Amino acid sequence: MFGNAPKGSKFYNTSSTDLEREIEKLKERIACCTENTPIVESTETGAYILPAIWANSYVRLLGAGVNIITIPEDSDYNFPIGTEVTFFWDESTGGTSNRIAPDSVSTTLNFFSPSASADCDMAADKSAVTIKKVGSNEWDAVGNIL
Repeated sequence: MFGNAPKGSKFYNTSSTDLEREIEKLKERIACCTENTPIVESTETGAYILPAIWANSYVRLLGAGVNIITIPEDSDYNFPIGTEVTFFWDESTGGTSNRIAPDSVSTTLNFFSPSASADCDMAADKSAVTIKKVGSNEWDAVGNIL
């Protein structure tokens, strides 16, 4: 029995070593949830491949013109499963459209699109889309999508 834990509680018959392990696990979970997500301000324009450095970031798209961000196949760059990138479109710098596209037929981007497009077009200025890698060559996209 540890300290004054009430009978029937999770820690009633817990040794201090077990309790210390539980505390360490909780500290790790808290640290994971309280770390800040890096904010990237991208002025890239045209067509380009999703940079590895953007993994698990919040990306403000500030580039002018049409931007096409391509998700690479795992054979080109294998983002870990669970990788998430949020894109925010800020048109104040002259951007006219932003598209997130799979690199090839072997990369799947799952999302609902009223236009039935194979690519994920961001809806408009001040819209946001998050992509998350959920499997080998498979990503989900949610947010303001055309």
